[in-house]
Amino acid sequence: MKTNDENIEKILFKEYYDSLDTEAKNSIRDTMMDNGMGYTTFYAKCRDNSFKELEFRELERITGKNFLR
Repeated sequence: MKTNDENIEKILFKEYYDSLDTEAKNSIRDTMMDNGMGYTTFYAKCRDNSFKELEFRELERITGKNFLR
């Protein structure tokens, strides 16, 4: 985990996602799919940390966490 100048803890989304239980993972994935993201696209972006800025904002809104870009 890293921190920025404002002392807000940030983590890669994949690290956070991997730490969750199956139900929480499915909830996040399903919410992103409801917003128009495909199943395989979600996992590819998760693996590569290649979400677009608006997608990161949605993930942060869903989880209440700040993620490294």
